Amino acid sequence: MFGFLNKKESKAQAKAEMFFEKYTQKNNHSFTNKSTRLVIAHALRKHIEHVLFDGVQAGQEFKEKKLLAVLHSNVDEPEKPSSNNPYQLIVTKAGPMTSFLPPEISSEVFDFGVSLSASGADGTYVKEQLQIIMDDLAGRLGISVEMEVLADIDLANN
Repeated sequence: MFGFLNKKESKAQAKAEMFFEKYTQKNNHSFTNKSTRLVIAHALRKHIEHVLFDGVQAGQEFKEKKLLAVLHSNVDEPEKPSSNNPYQLIVTKAGPMTSFLPPEISSEVFDFGVSLSASGADGTYVKEQLQIIMDDLAGRLGISVEMEVLADIDLANN
């Protein structure tokens, strides 16, 4: 049964990537598939937020391990966290769906989270950069409606 779940998960991931690739092509920006493109855009917004917070959490764990390594000479220095997972399970009103975000974008968002946890990045700057990424993705999907990233979260008080 465990193997079945992995097949199901990998099939969902392949489908998510296919949808992303398909609907970011200009020839697929028709009125008839606008609702599909909007669903993908909303999922990508949530995906970005999930990856950012995963980066914050990984950055906090990294700080703790680094402090432990400083305090105890027999503990090795930890590796800086990185993300290589372009997929997220996103919960929507219609149910859970797998979302795909290209690895280079996912990694960049994750790194912003790590920087936030290290207090090395300005929260306002990070939020602006994430909005630029979201606006670019929405543009690639042919969506003209602004999708605000971290709408209810103030990163400036980090």
